[in-house]
Amino acid sequence: MSRVTSPAYTGSVRNLARGADKGSSAFYKTYELKPEMASFLGQSSMTSQAALKALYDYINANGLRAGKSITCDSKLKAISGKTEMTPPDVMKMMWQNLVR
Repeated sequence: MSRVTSPAYTGSVRNLARGADKGSSAFYKTYELKPEMASFLGQSSMTSQAALKALYDYINANGLRAGKSITCDSKLKAISGKTEMTPPDVMKMMWQNLVR
């Protein structure tokens, strides 16, 4: 891989594409959560990456995922308003429940 010659960044292009410059990424910014999501996750603010991980931890721990289909239980349905979701739907739901 080639290297970026900018004096502001000394890592490789590959690391930059992977998010090595974490200060500018939306995944590392702390967001306030809407009340429904805050009660579901048990916190009032977190990064979007942590919120997405917590959602998938819940989905996997409760056996709600079957392939690419996610069946919503009562708690997930209260947040999403859907009975079934796909992974892009989970991402969309997460962003809709972050206060920007």
